[in-house]
Amino acid sequence: MRMLRRLTDVQKPMNKDTITIITVNLNGSAYLERTICSVLDQVGAEVEYILVDGGSDDGSEKIISTYKDQIDKVIMACGLNRPMAINEGLKRATGDWVSWLDSGDVLQPDAFDGLLDRDEQWIAGAAVIVDNRDEPLSKIISETPASQASHLMRDSGIIAPGGSLWRRSLLTDHGVLDTGLAHAAEYEWHCRLLSLGILPTVVNRTIVSLRETQAASAQATLQFGEELIHVAERICSRSVAGRSDDGQAEPG
Repeated sequence: MRMLRRLTDVQKPMNKDTITIITVNLNGSAYLERTICSVLDQVGAEVEYILVDGGSDDGSEKIISTYKDQIDKVIMACGLNRPMAINEGLKRATGDWVSWLDSGDVLQPDAFDGLLDRDEQWIAGAAVIVDNRDEPLSKIISETPASQASHLMRDSGIIAPGGSLWRRSLLTDHGVLDTGLAHAAEYEWHCRLLSLGILPTVVNRTIVSLRETQAASAQATLQFGEELIHVAERICSRSVAGRSDDGQAEPG
């Protein structure tokens, strides 16, 4: 774990707590270096950086090798989907906080400055969608869900993808990502926390830029939607079972 800062910047007070950033990469060489540098250039936070590569064959290995001495842990793990790869990183994480950053996405400068010493368990900021030239296209502003039901229906409480950080103890206590969900694992994790009464503290800060690419296929989009429905059905079933266990009648 290192203190990461730009020498040209005025030194800022460091947070006492630390954060582990996990990047998952598979053939993302086009923007991988931008992702890595956005982590290594963070100011105001002590960062542990873990990079998990799923067996890239597009030149990513050369980029990773260039920065290997500055990345705390590099894990080469073929055949893993995204949540599996994140979980591999979580096994090796030592930071007080954790967050993940997909290859191609970019942390904003000073993304975590002043956030890590707060008492909250889950902090959510905003995300900017950018194109392949880093031009902003739109913005996703996180909001606290009005209720579990409204979040499941996606009527309120939209949490910006990639814009959250969590106390590592949450994942220790409540489980890691669901590896059966290739596309909606983060959504399920949020639903799990909400079902436990753990709400995000929303901050007025952009944490990350998410890259919009044309690579997402119609099939992947359809699978994401199917997984969202599956997660909602699962949470609702648990809720009904819980009410039944408490002696309340199930709706007919």
